[in-house]
Amino acid sequence: LREVEVEAAQNIEQMAQSQQLSCKAQVTAQIQEDNQVVIQRVCLQRAAQTDDFSAFKQTLARQLGISADSILIQ
Repeated sequence: LREVEVEAAQNIEQMAQSQQLSCKAQVTAQIQEDNQVVIQRVCLQRAAQTDDFSAFKQTLARQLGISADSILIQ
């Protein structure tokens, strides 16, 4: 489970970089009863407070299949 969380965080950081955004990501996942791993929460620590993550947050929520409320930006 931890491997999946780390890999997902790295992928999210790379996606942000491709949109000229800099952040550190932390992902929380859970294993469901059918043994499928599902991402529950993402926390993005912005490198610059001036970066606007609103569009990225919406895109990320759609790609991960989670609500935008599950993505925290600090």
